[in-house]
Parts: sequence; C-alpha cells; structure tokens
Amino acid sequence: MKYIACLLFFISTLFANEHRLLISGFTKHEKSHRINGEHYNERNYGAGYEFTSFENYDELYFGSNFTALKDSFNEWQYTVSAS
Repeated sequence: MKYIACLLFFISTLFANEHRLLISGFTKHEKSHRINGEHYNERNYGAGYEFTSFENYDELYFGSNFTALKDSFNEWQYTVSAS
C-alpha cells in the first residue's frame, strides 16, 4: 500500500502546474534555553517541495508538499500534506 501511495504522489507531481522549493533556516525563541539549561536549536535547516494544480479561482485544485527539517530539540521532523 505504501508503494502505491508513493507512486500516486509522484505521478501527481507530473501534472502539477506550480512547483515550489521550501527552505527553512532560522528560528528565534523567546528563551534561548530549556529549564534544564540545554540550548534550543535555532538553526533549523531543512528543505521541502510543494506542488499545486491551481488554474482558476472558481475551480477546485489539488496541492501537496513534503518537508524535512531539524526542530528546536535538534531532532529530524518529516511532514507530508495534501489539500
């Protein structure tokens, strides 16, 4: 089932008419450290890709994206979304 979903996701990118590269880089926290003294990761480097099939405002469209980035706790976070 995973392979079928990945295949459909890839095929839908071929029919998209808008493509975007998503880039993340920096975060500013209100406090620079946690309660136990560890510092937050404020350099949240990552990247992603987004595509949509938008043409007219009065039509339905499909859009999707996926990203990978380091979060404030220095752990990798992966997201996939569709609308």
